[in-house]
Amino acid sequence: MGRQVDFFKVRLEFVESGGVLAEQIPVGAEPESTLQLCLETDFTKRAHLPPTTVAGSLRAHVAAQRDASEARRYFGHAPDAEDDERAVSSMIAVLGTRACDGGQKEERSRTAISAHTGAPTPGSLRRAELATAGTAWDISFRCDRATRDDIDDLTSLLRSWRPIIGRGATVGHGQAKVLAVAHGRLDLGNPADLLSYLNSGGPILVDDVVGAYDFDPQNEGSDPTDDPAELYELVCEIVGPIHVGDGSRTPRGEPSRIVRVDGKPIMLASSVKGVLRSRMSYILRSVRKDGEWCSCTEDDYCVICHAFGFTDRQSRASRARYSYRGRLRFFDSPIDGEPSVRINSPIDRFTGGAAHQTWPGGSDQAGDHRFWSRSGLLHSLEVMETGRFRIRIDDLGFDDQHHGDVFKALLRLTVEDINDGHVTFGRGGTRGFGRVNIGNADDALVPLSEAQATLRTLIDQEDRTRDDTLA
Repeated sequence: MGRQVDFFKVRLEFVESGGVLAEQIPVGAEPESTLQLCLETDFTKRAHLPPTTVAGSLRAHVAAQRDASEARRYFGHAPDAEDDERAVSSMIAVLGTRACDGGQKEERSRTAISAHTGAPTPGSLRRAELATAGTAWDISFRCDRATRDDIDDLTSLLRSWRPIIGRGATVGHGQAKVLAVAHGRLDLGNPADLLSYLNSGGPILVDDVVGAYDFDPQNEGSDPTDDPAELYELVCEIVGPIHVGDGSRTPRGEPSRIVRVDGKPIMLASSVKGVLRSRMSYILRSVRKDGEWCSCTEDDYCVICHAFGFTDRQSRASRARYSYRGRLRFFDSPIDGEPSVRINSPIDRFTGGAAHQTWPGGSDQAGDHRFWSRSGLLHSLEVMETGRFRIRIDDLGFDDQHHGDVFKALLRLTVEDINDGHVTFGRGGTRGFGRVNIGNADDALVPLSEAQATLRTLIDQEDRTRDDTLA
């Protein structure tokens, strides 16, 4: 018996929309396209998962389920100068990924919420392309130098793999589950196997070696989002009309549309995350003497950045840019009920009457909507007047328990502000839009008195630290 090479093929399915995004497209570069972030695609223009993304996610899974030494053994490591170790190559190679049936795509719009004003940041609207929930992927692996025990262990690890892949992981994108695992082996001491190994390669060779999947009925019916580590679920009753737009350009005379998924109105996870982050930042600014909500250093993140994450910061030492994925995951939530339409007519600030539509050019331009000014346009909105939705937050586990306690306190205080009408969702918050009432706060969150005490303790500790530093 000669050298043996093992192969795995894994069927992975997206539970949520997601994917790895390619380079950014400048706005206006393609007049027919409104996309600014596109999916990574292969040479056939099908959605693609980069093998490096898959390998990194699986390595993290091995480290979490076993330990760091097992992750280094399976996936190799760079030389360690302190221990005088040499670089070790990976036992596992990701040979390729392939979207089944080409993969369906959808578009999502998102805008950044300012931590200081609570309103959308000007110029932050962007549209991203995502693979839809239900998209399945075939992932091919090769494993060298593996024993029978290693193969059994890897099979178990692959079946329990629940990766979160790509951008937007904290706003309900990228969660996947394994539907099936197939394994095959080539004995290179066998002339027929050696010939197959030399004449083929990549996913094609894997398909020939492993054969058909043995689908796991338990995995097919399970959903990783049904059993999170700790889930906050807040039931929101709509008090004032809500409009969370889908970001599309609507023809003149038609109402601005609310965002839908599979035809159903939803409250976007990104909208909830932005509103909560902004209000929690405001609460911290309000009680701190220096008026700042962020007290991050490069080695120690503040509670807001630890909970919600951040992007594109620059290291003072190395000048390198880095990001951090937050410890919370928010989920899209369907809104019960049917939308209605609200018509708005602007008021002329000089006359006090309804403003008229005007255009900057002559009468020959009156029929071209490109020349109409935005002021004075009669417009309408789709809104949800009544109904319910749920705010669902998955706590992935804070590295610092103290930050976890402070976050729970800030969440309870933010819910109180939402119920008091100080915090709204979507467009038109200053015009009575976006108000909701959360009725199960007492059951789902820490008591209000405990939240207030936690925040007082935080401020007292910071005051003592500041006084000691000045002394």
